[in-house]
Amino acid sequence: MFLRYLFMELKRSLYLLPKILIGAEILVLAMGVVSFVGISAMDKSSAEIKKSVVAMYIPDGGATEDMALSIVENMESVGTLCKFEVVDSKDKVKNMVENGSALGGVILPSDYIHSILKGENLHPTLILPKGTDLNNKLFENLAEGGCGIFAAVQAGVYSVQDALLAKTGKEVSILKLAELDMEYVDTVLPRATYFDTNMVNSESDLTIKEYYLAMALAMVILLAGMAIAPVVSGHNMAFYNKLKMSGVGFLLNSLVVNIIVFLIYAIIYLIILGLFWILRLDIQFNILSFVMPCFIGSIFTTAVYTLCGDRSYGGLLIFAFSMVFGFLGGAFVPVSLLPDTIKAISPYSPVNIVGSQIMGMFSAYDYTSLKYGIVFAVFLYVVTALKGAIKR
Repeated sequence: MFLRYLFMELKRSLYLLPKILIGAEILVLAMGVVSFVGISAMDKSSAEIKKSVVAMYIPDGGATEDMALSIVENMESVGTLCKFEVVDSKDKVKNMVENGSALGGVILPSDYIHSILKGENLHPTLILPKGTDLNNKLFENLAEGGCGIFAAVQAGVYSVQDALLAKTGKEVSILKLAELDMEYVDTVLPRATYFDTNMVNSESDLTIKEYYLAMALAMVILLAGMAIAPVVSGHNMAFYNKLKMSGVGFLLNSLVVNIIVFLIYAIIYLIILGLFWILRLDIQFNILSFVMPCFIGSIFTTAVYTLCGDRSYGGLLIFAFSMVFGFLGGAFVPVSLLPDTIKAISPYSPVNIVGSQIMGMFSAYDYTSLKYGIVFAVFLYVVTALKGAIKR
């Protein structure tokens, strides 16, 4: 009976499939517009909007600091957000911050980078406006990127020292080691071309276009539940009572519906991937990046309609939830630019989970979001099963 019921629902879904695909196509076009506008806005902000000024004071003789500043400026995520303005005194840094002509100020101590290499780790002075609520991501990128550079250089210095000691078999004078350190730093830091091609970016190594395409597809998968309504809520209670008498209870019925919805999502996903291929986007097929979004989407859709019990209200709830989850999950504004309170819950948003799974087509697969996705799907399925069993 179970297989007969599965075949019957599959046949009915295939009959409804053209209407569902038309609804999904409208969503794809709508999200495509959102994606295009987002990409255009990000490109426009990078090219046209005035960069935030960061005032910086570098002590005299800080040639190495100048080189390091050049490298950090050339990082894409830093270069598109801020512009460093080097001034000749500490007072000018403070004045620029106080009068609002600079977003913030940085005062480097003398011999800053060399102090890091020597293990002294002198701290720069960071000046921010009073009562500011600046987005910390800018300075996080700066600090993480800069520390990454200097840590790599420091590791290189120590490696060279160890190799030299191992090769010569004797201690080298402190003066010679200091000369070696400076020679290494002056040789390595100017090579900014490596950092020109490697982005310090909280969204992994994705381009803006790839990020918004993945998020737009995640929104399509959740919103497609509005078009799938006839499959999930297409029978009356008399039909379900007859199924129960035939040995197909709520759990088996729910399983059949989830399988059908999963297959519909898979068809929609394959069509979109086909469009990506036609557009010659650089994607790498990943089975988890394909299966998990369809799995989460099917659980989410069936859960909303089952818990709601009404097709119209269910569709409205799917739309509302998708919009809210889209904002929380970074579909409209990248997570790195969201307030800290929202940023903390973003990884648990279904849109962020599904989007992170889809991003596995463009970059390294995110196993953390896989864990969140499984927990989210299992929780929804259990709640739905309990609610449906009690109701019927």
